[in-house]
Amino acid sequence: MTRIKSRLFALGATGAMLSLFVVGVGGAAAATEGTFPAAVVKGTCAKFDAVPAFTLTNVGGDSKSAKDSPVGAKSAVPVEKGTSTLKIAFADLAKGPYAIDVMSAKDNKTQVACGDIGGQPVGTGTKAFLAIGLNGAKGSGTAGIAVLQAVGTDTTKVTVYLAQGITAG
Repeated sequence: MTRIKSRLFALGATGAMLSLFVVGVGGAAAATEGTFPAAVVKGTCAKFDAVPAFTLTNVGGDSKSAKDSPVGAKSAVPVEKGTSTLKIAFADLAKGPYAIDVMSAKDNKTQVACGDIGGQPVGTGTKAFLAIGLNGAKGSGTAGIAVLQAVGTDTTKVTVYLAQGITAG
């Protein structure tokens, strides 16, 4: 029973984090600047290899379709999303050290957000997932989260959610 409660709590916490990005956290929405190149890099945000271990789908690359239209409050902070499937076992990616590095859409080389892969996963084996925070970098005003999810025994799905103009209290 305790295991089920802890899983439900973790799922609820992840949902709450996503809700903060969808509903918005303080301040008006900032205009997005396009799609953001992203990668899984070997190392940590403090020091990582220049050559990506895995290139991710651009964040913002799968957020919208021509028939989508915004819903809800116009003041909501828009969230960009990118989903990738990587040929690496969830356990191998989680034990790292790896980080998710997101670059500027303007020049493809200025870091706007980064998060070290680590934390408390929910579930085990092929049902495991892990949510990590992506800290804003270099005064970018951009931050987010990434969700890593085991898909089978040798594949991991990585979904990156990114928002601009987020301010803390």
